[in-house]
Amino acid sequence: MTSLDRKLLRELWRLRAQVLAIALVIASGTALLIMALTTIEALEKTTAAYYERTRFADMFAEARRAPEYLRRDIADIPGVRIAETRIVEGAILDMAGFSEPVVARLISLPERALSF
Repeated sequence: MTSLDRKLLRELWRLRAQVLAIALVIASGTALLIMALTTIEALEKTTAAYYERTRFADMFAEARRAPEYLRRDIADIPGVRIAETRIVEGAILDMAGFSEPVVARLISLPERALSF
């Protein structure tokens, strides 16, 4: 063992409280990173399972004045299971109990019930 190694060990022993504090900060940061990555992965899996179970749409698109035949063309694209067209409009409502006007989003219902 060289004299520099002995000096290093002596200094580490003298600063053991600071060395321990630094090691604990690094360990807690590593644990926090692992926890965050695990949480993100679990949330992504849960979201995918929920969307699959409830048949939530993978994609939405908006268009102004799109003709109805366009829906049929979109439904014919490979991989598209269902294509729906809706009318969506915004409205401002006067409602009792609210001091400010209420902003609403009106969405039309499909003409017929969808069967899965």
